[in-house]
Amino acid sequence: MPEKQITSKQHFVPVFFMKKFAGSDNFLKVLDLKQGNFIKPRPYSGVCYDKFYYAQKTGKEDEVSQLVEDFFSTLENYIANQYQEIYNKIISYKHLDDEERYVLSVFSSMLWLRGEYMRKQINRMSENIMKQTMSFRASHPGFSDNIKKFFKEKGEEITNEEVEKMKKMLLDKSYNLKFNNAEHLEFLRTYENFANMFYAKNWRVYLAQGNKKFITSDNPVIEWFPERKNFAYGSSFLDRKHYLAISPEVLIEMISPISGKKLKRKVIYDEEIFEFNRLRAEYSINYCYGFREDELNDLINYRKKRESLFFKHILQPSKKIF
Repeated sequence: MPEKQITSKQHFVPVFFMKKFAGSDNFLKVLDLKQGNFIKPRPYSGVCYDKFYYAQKTGKEDEVSQLVEDFFSTLENYIANQYQEIYNKIISYKHLDDEERYVLSVFSSMLWLRGEYMRKQINRMSENIMKQTMSFRASHPGFSDNIKKFFKEKGEEITNEEVEKMKKMLLDKSYNLKFNNAEHLEFLRTYENFANMFYAKNWRVYLAQGNKKFITSDNPVIEWFPERKNFAYGSSFLDRKHYLAISPEVLIEMISPISGKKLKRKVIYDEEIFEFNRLRAEYSINYCYGFREDELNDLINYRKKRESLFFKHILQPSKKIF
């Protein structure tokens, strides 16, 4: 019996999707968001992946990585078979039925959950919770005695000075924690729940005309939070806006389903297209991609203007300004 094939190059953005944004040579123009300049063009299959990305520890093969990879590969194949027909319906102003809209909802959920942006968010939340817990423990009156007792039971000694340093570090939260991928991988199980919520939203479909086109990035579904209405609670998922460019010509904005038609189309031109591309860059991590340099150059020029304003006002520019 042949051995099961091991996939080490695991994409968190499907290859068929990235191909939509590639040029006729099957290469993508790449903007490095941190450096604010172009890097060498890459084939569409050569982006948005990592070695054993779905392993509990990135880069280290395990059974989990193959199970997750196989599951998403099957789901991607199902979506890819319908993607072009759905796209054709959108640009020709034909009606999308419920099943077709749900296919795009599943796709949106999958893209939103899988990437590095979400993984970093989850790990950041885990770190904050852990630090809050440890800070609370360090503030307890019996903390010092408990720490000394703990070390004594292990047959080790700890000085009062070392205890105070530890207590200060925990109270100040002046340390970093590292997590594996376990919590993110567990969160991927919720993709159907979020697909249902994407489906429940109202969709605004923007069709790019004129000279500019939409780009994509290592975070294909970006999330925008409205201003808080209540200090204690943030905005709900349905209140947030989500943006997915399904091709250089089509971008879907998913908004609150409070009122209005489920799906509306609107033709937009260069200025509005740039604003969507700028938002894309702002909420992505490392790279933006397109089939040509024009739209990416717009972002570079915007960044240069922003940096010059910072210098003009004697402020330190950030590493990434969009």
